[in-house]
Amino acid sequence: VKKLPWGDELIFGTNMAYGNNDSKDFSYYKLDYLQGPMPSDYRNNYLNNKRHYYNYQGLALYNFRFLNGLTWNCYYQYSQSYDRNENPRYRLDFIDGWGVDDSHQLGELPDDDLLMTAIDNGNSVYTGRLTKVNALQTGLNYMKDKDGNYDFFNLSFDFRHTDEALNYARGAINVRNTRSYWAFNPNISFYHRSKNTGFINASISRNIMPSDPVSMVAYVDDSNPLAIRMGNPDLKNGATNIVRFYIHRMKQKIQQRISLNLSYTYEENAVVQSYTFDKETGAYTYKPINSNGKYSASAGLEFGRQIDKKGLFKFDGNIRLDFNHQLQAALSEGNTSAQIYGVNVLSETQSATVTYKKNDLTLSAGGRFTWGHSSSKL
Repeated sequence: VKKLPWGDELIFGTNMAYGNNDSKDFSYYKLDYLQGPMPSDYRNNYLNNKRHYYNYQGLALYNFRFLNGLTWNCYYQYSQSYDRNENPRYRLDFIDGWGVDDSHQLGELPDDDLLMTAIDNGNSVYTGRLTKVNALQTGLNYMKDKDGNYDFFNLSFDFRHTDEALNYARGAINVRNTRSYWAFNPNISFYHRSKNTGFINASISRNIMPSDPVSMVAYVDDSNPLAIRMGNPDLKNGATNIVRFYIHRMKQKIQQRISLNLSYTYEENAVVQSYTFDKETGAYTYKPINSNGKYSASAGLEFGRQIDKKGLFKFDGNIRLDFNHQLQAALSEGNTSAQIYGVNVLSETQSATVTYKKNDLTLSAGGRFTWGHSSSKL
């Protein structure tokens, strides 16, 4: 941090990380079908997972400070990350002498030549992901602190450009996907504190949530025969919009406080796991999709004050309401493909406490009530 003679600030920063991870996993799996012609499914799995990654970033920030408490800031950051994963999966039950009726110690492996004949190519995954982000943030903030009263206002705009490259190999799939996109994340916040009477805080923000590039590959993962996973190349970036408001008032003389907390969140292009069901095998096949209409809201009220003139007794109470409109997938009767539907979840929490305190003696009594209700319709 460099403080310039005329009051402005110049800040430089950098950080980096590097890592190598190696893990091995052994598992036995046996599935017997109680009805139908399906044979038993036995799997003796061995996974050798290797991960290599690094990331670094550099930033520069300049604050233009004006005499009236106004500051204009310009912020630039460049970041780069790379993540390579090698996840070969081996089906040891493919090898003679390693079947369901054979006995081996957990962690025991055949020689390398035999091991290579047991690789499960369709479920062995190799990925390399390179991400480069150029971010520019600019904004104005105003600060005033006088006679115990404090005001702060911030208006900021975050622009970032992302370049991503993904190499993905899995069985017959060997692709290189690239994408570039812009994200605009505005934020407005306000804070006011009055001397001995409380404060107000309010904010509005929007954040772009990029979709997972691996989930956008058209793959099929049937390593778990009852829970098959698929990718979706049509996934889109999402966005989260949040509005918050909080007010707190107090009277020091009678130790009284009251506060109200409100918030609202709306998600665009929320990711929902849709699925289909195979009646013959009992397998579910899951696929992520985008859907709009997910939101939540909450309201909380808190109150507290002394009861008697001496201040020995104090009452504290609060009530909170939460509403969530969630998006889920479910099967309706007679269908094998899931439908997206909304679930409304409403919950309420109330509590009250009376406290007596004198010198080192503290006694309290209280109660808590919680209520919840959910509804949905296919």
